[in-house]
Amino acid sequence: MGEHEETMEDMYRSMAQVSEEEMAAQMEAHLAQLAAQGYDKIEGPILQYAKATALPGKRDELLDVLRKFQPIVVQEEATLMYGHFPDIDNPDIVHSIQVYESWDVLCHHMRQMKYNQFVVPIMSL
Repeated sequence: MGEHEETMEDMYRSMAQVSEEEMAAQMEAHLAQLAAQGYDKIEGPILQYAKATALPGKRDELLDVLRKFQPIVVQEEATLMYGHFPDIDNPDIVHSIQVYESWDVLCHHMRQMKYNQFVVPIMSL
């Protein structure tokens, strides 16, 4: 899992600094990586889990930003669950769980989300 976490962090950091066209290309590369790991062969719901470490003392701010996107994402067709939760033991960690009906739904979500609106506010948290 560590390798995947580093990839996500690198992707988010680079996305905060690129154009929408470059961002779309990065997203396609990320989806290709997931497909290479077999995600595209899964029949049925796909669960994505992510763990983010906020800067010291910034977890509540990070949760606030993440939760602003929750109503948008849960309205997407075939999004079964989308939530963010504080870690019980570590005051700087946030867990995210997303469940999509299928690979195609996950791809649609990833391609439609305006990551520049999502990533930029969390980069300082």
